[in-house]
Amino acid sequence: MIAETENTPIAGATLADIEKRVAAFSREYDAVRTAVTSLEAELTAVKARHLRGLRTAVARAQESKAVLNSAIELNKPLFTKPRTYVFHGIKIGFTKRNGKLEIADEAATVKRIHQRFGADAIAWLNVTEKPNKDALADMPAADLKKLGIELTEADDAVVIKAVDGEVDKICTALLKDQPEAGVE
Repeated sequence: MIAETENTPIAGATLADIEKRVAAFSREYDAVRTAVTSLEAELTAVKARHLRGLRTAVARAQESKAVLNSAIELNKPLFTKPRTYVFHGIKIGFTKRNGKLEIADEAATVKRIHQRFGADAIAWLNVTEKPNKDALADMPAADLKKLGIELTEADDAVVIKAVDGEVDKICTALLKDQPEAGVE
């Protein structure tokens, strides 16, 4: 028999062989978890150091914007032609808004559109019919086949997943995003 290490894949393994590889993976995963925890602690500390200054800066910018907004509104005649100006990289002035449609009773509006436009009403309406995949997922495979629906990816898949919290989600995302060794 060829000498095997914890990182050598083998066919015909026993659960004890698989358990050794789980132990190796668990050690490596714990190292990633520790690195992510350290990173998050440092990010939290950086945020804490800058948060007070950032809040102050945001409050001052909001106050300054409110004063500028009032000055523009009180002096609308300055913005007839052109309606906007750019000073210090900031565009100021007036612009025409598109407006917002407000429909109080959609059913009544649909009815009036049908009355007004007849067969051409479809141009003014959204009509959507599509299969409800959530409902169809509960249907037996034989019935799905009769409807022309194919059930895919319903076979077994390998599961390697830590059973604890939030840090592990980040670890999993980091591991998933890494290119495989030797592939560039």
